[in-house]
Amino acid sequence: MFNFREQELIVNVYNSLCTQAVGETNAVSARQLSRRFGITERKLRDIINEIRTSPDFEKVIGSCSRGYFVCSSNEEVDRANNVLRHHALSELQVYWANERKAGRNGQGKIICGEDGKPFIESLARAE
Repeated sequence: MFNFREQELIVNVYNSLCTQAVGETNAVSARQLSRRFGITERKLRDIINEIRTSPDFEKVIGSCSRGYFVCSSNEEVDRANNVLRHHALSELQVYWANERKAGRNGQGKIICGEDGKPFIESLARAE
């Protein structure tokens, strides 16, 4: 949950993107944005994630090698979503590879043991 100051910062970052970074060609780097708002790039990623997932912000925020931008066409939205889909699938591949490895070498048992089994099973059901 974000406090009032952080909520204000989120709105300011969103408004900045909407006025200065419309279209992929106008992307603004994370470094520039974090300096502009006096925050870390990690904090900026959290803010961008909040903007992307919150129903309070209607514009789609894309990213490319040059930075973040407000999508200005259906093609940019499609490219932005393809990047996110590729990243999500890549993370899932790592997750499942870790599950297989931990199951083979007993690492998973070391981490949670039998006491953690109900919790792990509940996570699997939540998916």
